[in-house]
Amino acid sequence: MTNAKQLSAMEAIREDLALVHYPAASRDDILRTLADLLFRCGATKDSYCQAMLDREALYPTGLPTEGIQVALPHADSIHVNFSALAIATLRNPVQFQEMGADSDSLLDVKIVLMLANANPDEQVETLRTLVDFFDEPTALETLMNAQTPAQVVTLLREGYNRKECNA
Repeated sequence: MTNAKQLSAMEAIREDLALVHYPAASRDDILRTLADLLFRCGATKDSYCQAMLDREALYPTGLPTEGIQVALPHADSIHVNFSALAIATLRNPVQFQEMGADSDSLLDVKIVLMLANANPDEQVETLRTLVDFFDEPTALETLMNAQTPAQVVTLLREGYNRKECNA
């Protein structure tokens, strides 16, 4: 990066990393698709996809958010070149195992946000920012109703900026 300050994944959301109403065939389909977007833009190393899949198998990332359920898959920073966030709103839900739950607890996820954090210390803050955004009453519904990648990016950036202003 040319900046002295490394951008967080939330600050680095881009239109080319946003899929709207994506017709995912399965959990693995959307995970591999988003990982490929991150790799093609240079944000991640070629080891990222497998590391993320391995991590997801051990530490599931499905969140039982109210209404529209979300997953936040990611891999360790050693697999990341620069921070970015890939997102997909899904045409039909795919099943993710619930975070911190037993293997029988599956969620029908309709929004997947894949984090690539270059700085391991920023991952917790990025996750906190996203969870705060999800707590806003209509945030997830508004995100699902977005019709273009530009709208998705705008909504996420506005949510991030609101959190920064309230901090």
